[in-house]
Amino acid sequence: MIRLLTTLIGVGVFCAGVMAQNISPSPNAAALESFSEVPVSLYTGIPSINVPIYNLSSRHLSVPVSLSYHYTGLKPNEQTSWVGLGWALSAGGVITRTVRGKPDELSSIGYHAIKNQLKMEYVHEYTGNDATKLAQAEQEWAFLKNIANGQYDGQPDVFSFNVAGYTGKFFLEKQSDGSFKAYTIPYQNVKIELQGGFPSGTWKITVPNGTQYTFGGSGSDAQGNTISLEELSTSGGTPGVGTYTSAWYLKEIKSMNGDDDIQFQYQVENPINSYQVLYSEARQFLKPGNDASTCATGLTPVSISASEVTVTNRLHIARIVTQTKHEIIFEEGAQRQDYGDKTLGRVLVKSRTGELIKVVNLTYDYLDNGTGFKRLLLTKVQEVNGKQPVIAPSVLPTNSSELDYKGSYDFTYNTNMTGVFSVDNNFVRSIDYWGYFNGANNTTLVPSHNDPAFDLFFAGANREVNPDAVKIGALVSINNPTGGTTTLDWESNQYNTENGCNSVIKNEETIAGTGANFRKGDPGEGDTKEYTFVVDSEQPVKMMVNIVNSQPGVTIPDVVTYVKLFKVTGGGIRTEVFNANQNQTKSILLKAGTYVIEAHASAPSSFMPDNFSVTASLQCFYLNKTLVNDGKGCTKAGPGLRIAKITYADGLNQKNDIVKEYRYQSFDKSKVSSGKLMMPIQIYQNSTSYIKKPIQPGVSNPLDDEATCNYLTLSSESFRAGGYAKGSPVCYTNVTVLDGFGGNNGRTDYYYSFQNDATADFGPQEDLDWLRGHLLEKRVYDAYGRELTRSLNHYEGSATDASQPQFHQLIGVAARVTSTSTADPDDRASFKNVVNYAPFNLTSAWHRLVRTENFSYFYDKGDFAGNSKKSMKTEKLFFYDNPTQHTFVTRTQTTDSEGRIVVTKSRYPQDILPGEAIRPMAEDMIGKYYIGSPIVSYTLRNNEVLGASFQEYDLTSNNKLYPVRSYVAEFNQPLATEGEVFNKDGNGNYVYLQKKVDVTYENYTSNVVATTPNKDITSAVIWNSKHDLVIARAVNADPGQIAYTSFEETDVVNEGQWAITSATTSSQWQTTKVHTGMQALYAESAKIELKKNNLLAGSTYKVSFWIHPNNQSTVNPVVKSSALNIATLQQTVSRPSGWLLYEATITLVSDTEVTLEIPQGVYVDEVRFHPVQTRMATFNHRTLVGLVSQTGANHQTVYYEYDGLKRLRIVKDFDGNIIKRHTYKYKKVD
Repeated sequence: MIRLLTTLIGVGVFCAGVMAQNISPSPNAAALESFSEVPVSLYTGIPSINVPIYNLSSRHLSVPVSLSYHYTGLKPNEQTSWVGLGWALSAGGVITRTVRGKPDELSSIGYHAIKNQLKMEYVHEYTGNDATKLAQAEQEWAFLKNIANGQYDGQPDVFSFNVAGYTGKFFLEKQSDGSFKAYTIPYQNVKIELQGGFPSGTWKITVPNGTQYTFGGSGSDAQGNTISLEELSTSGGTPGVGTYTSAWYLKEIKSMNGDDDIQFQYQVENPINSYQVLYSEARQFLKPGNDASTCATGLTPVSISASEVTVTNRLHIARIVTQTKHEIIFEEGAQRQDYGDKTLGRVLVKSRTGELIKVVNLTYDYLDNGTGFKRLLLTKVQEVNGKQPVIAPSVLPTNSSELDYKGSYDFTYNTNMTGVFSVDNNFVRSIDYWGYFNGANNTTLVPSHNDPAFDLFFAGANREVNPDAVKIGALVSINNPTGGTTTLDWESNQYNTENGCNSVIKNEETIAGTGANFRKGDPGEGDTKEYTFVVDSEQPVKMMVNIVNSQPGVTIPDVVTYVKLFKVTGGGIRTEVFNANQNQTKSILLKAGTYVIEAHASAPSSFMPDNFSVTASLQCFYLNKTLVNDGKGCTKAGPGLRIAKITYADGLNQKNDIVKEYRYQSFDKSKVSSGKLMMPIQIYQNSTSYIKKPIQPGVSNPLDDEATCNYLTLSSESFRAGGYAKGSPVCYTNVTVLDGFGGNNGRTDYYYSFQNDATADFGPQEDLDWLRGHLLEKRVYDAYGRELTRSLNHYEGSATDASQPQFHQLIGVAARVTSTSTADPDDRASFKNVVNYAPFNLTSAWHRLVRTENFSYFYDKGDFAGNSKKSMKTEKLFFYDNPTQHTFVTRTQTTDSEGRIVVTKSRYPQDILPGEAIRPMAEDMIGKYYIGSPIVSYTLRNNEVLGASFQEYDLTSNNKLYPVRSYVAEFNQPLATEGEVFNKDGNGNYVYLQKKVDVTYENYTSNVVATTPNKDITSAVIWNSKHDLVIARAVNADPGQIAYTSFEETDVVNEGQWAITSATTSSQWQTTKVHTGMQALYAESAKIELKKNNLLAGSTYKVSFWIHPNNQSTVNPVVKSSALNIATLQQTVSRPSGWLLYEATITLVSDTEVTLEIPQGVYVDEVRFHPVQTRMATFNHRTLVGLVSQTGANHQTVYYEYDGLKRLRIVKDFDGNIIKRHTYKYKKVD
């Protein structure tokens, strides 16, 4: 897979405006995905660094290309992207997936195949007389065992996307017809469709402005060959995973109306590249008190698992091409020294004319410990001269060095690996629990462990955080092209254990029980008792049953005595986990949760002896954890990095430095971190096996004589899965930003939301990251510590309330075998063959902002202590009135500081009801998925309408949707109802809605060609032949009545609404003699005719053009109508360069065509046509560079010249005088 880009932004239709089984995508896609999961913020302490490369624009679409930096610390076992450690190239998009368990699409064993068998509760009733329940329990036990053994995949894969500013995750649910439906986490107004099946189909993401992004399927490589736009990853040595599709690359962006697109091409490499080694170790120990000789046969002292994840069909972005044929080219650079691939060498921007517009070189070095470990580092990004000739060169002296390169972005990193010992280049064991480098000289990955209760001490690896080692590879300074420097000071994350550094967990034995007792003479026919208790962790629980239902020598008919144990789940649902009707003592394994004991005793009183009771009781003996701590909390070094200070220097004066310092302490406990650790570590796990004892000589062993063998397993990987908070292993709920050294210019405090993931003792946890990191409160203080402003945000949205709109869950189940019996593997009734399971959910739910409060504070003059604090408050409420259709804000209610309330209301296409006059228009918009723009907006006070606006859309016969008219309501008195806004008079005209502007579009491209304000004149424009540059603007004219060309596009004979006849055979487009722009037309071997037709008979038009006689003494151009009405030409301006301006007016009587004849042997340029009352301005472009010239209605031209780096250098007036000069100087960086 390729380490491609991360963000795809851009676009818009012009509308008036935890274990190793979790296999991540390959390095390039992972770099992109990290940005799909990480809106960098104070919440994570990770800075946002972006180096812009170029914004490639088409007619209505654009793709910004940039380099983005996101670094959380050195992870030596993860590969870097092709642009270096911590960097990702943002230049398109990719959908990635993380395989959990196995690829979901595997037939018969994959998640989609077995999903219908997954549920939150399974039957554990292995005794009794209910044959149906017994069979079900047996079947479900076998099913869960297959999940535990890896035969079935009970865990759905998770996908990530980032496109057009929309980022997030999603999951797929297979529908009854075999198709798949995507649900985003959290819910968003984006449409994700899978076309053609999974995983080989094509993805289409449509955003609310109707723009479509297509991923995967097949596309073109840089040479135009057809290739697959999917990357395949292979996990060798990981059972059942094999080869799977891990990413789908962006193929195309298409505008809503389908008349603009951007294509993406890739460089493909098919050799298999290894990019990640999945490595884990485990040590198993036999606990004291066991039958050592027997239990040793089931012991696995050392186990090592290693698998290599490889990638085929590796893709690198090669070219991005617009419909207008501009392109960005990505050239691969040198072969990498740290990975079997190439770097990104340079980025080139070419216009459709073939001119090289921009060349950006990337320079690299390596993080190198000198013994084989290397990681690619990006050290310089610099724009250089593409060695193209400078068009329209200035007469001024040229500083050649200025034309060769611009100032560069230079990057410096912490490369201090002094003392770092030799490491294995395939897999580095010098890592903490979370995979960050800690410099420890480990020979194993299994951490040290001390368990005094079992007299066990294992001297294993040092897996603790090393705050200095994790900073290796971090970016520490950036020199920008203008000479300024940004310095970054990093520090290790810290988190609060909350329970204190000296916390001790004590397991206290607890007894829960109840009993039923029925005596002769008691009322009724029996007694039933219940008792509820909570088990706080999974554990074996001893069940002691006492039943009395008979008396020696006495038979009591119809006696009923029993005890039952139920597990209680959501909604009070009870699931039976144990029952008995006779005395016994046994242990069963209970999961953490709430349980209810039910005891029942009954018998007919008439048959009971005197003073006799039937009884049934159950006692449960279990352990509850009691936490003993100092209550002060504890701050510990956590995994990864955060920013501590950023200094911005202009390179001129140190007094101008801007300093920002960052503090992450809890606001109410200044010495305690507000950090939350998202990935707690549990490296040990208990298990039990029942192993048949060997037959001793001369001793008769029962067939089921077994030894109970209790084992402790230590693992290099945590048995508890962990999550991330916006891409970081640690997040912060309280952050202070100090402005200036120590906050000498004030400070700002930020409060962020936090939500723990739903956890289980093993397996995946429900990812609730979408509930974390939302700004709850912001307080701004001045240098004296006085509070200046305070803002509070209130949100709604839950991962548990299934009744809320846009809520959907997908179940997953993980399982593990916690005890086994070799002699009696079919025993289900006891605790010998136990399969434990952990159900979890993926949740797509809607999270939204519902209220903001803003306070401003004021103080008396001179009161620096803040004793005279006064406040002013405003409030805004946000309402979502149609949540089943969309999640846009439909109403806002604003209360100002004096208590006055104003309501603004917006109605989107889905809000328009059937039967409303504008419903057909709304349906047209919904059909194009143009759902994000309101059709109608209102302003109300006291439930009266104060103002309103209405945007009218039109769907053309060729399925083009345009915003064609806008209206604003005008009335003298507020309206009582919103519906009155659309009142019409007897002629069918709106009473209150006044049209403000009409917009006319070019049907082929959806370009605007004319705007007509209400009761005003029309302004029209002319586009070039590629329809992406405006070349003329005319005031007081309809678009069909104007024409313009300056012959900028070679061999284009229908330009600017002129039709040029015989041009390609008798004329040449020349750059030697030019009046405006970059080219003129030379009538080389015959006269040239330019025709403008479809005109209005009876109208008078003006024709103007410039001719260079080319040493001819007489020049006789002709302007005539199709009725041979010849206009009188006047030569009105003569230029020293030899160019002559000719102008004529012509009135059409009954004909509708005008012809301009240019005689042989001359040059012609700047040919205009428009109604006589129109004022026209014209524009000549150097494609993707800028204006070359612009000419006003008076034919006065301003000229622009550029240097070799396409920077504006000279501006000249009509007479060639320099009116502005630009000089560029870059500070040299040593």
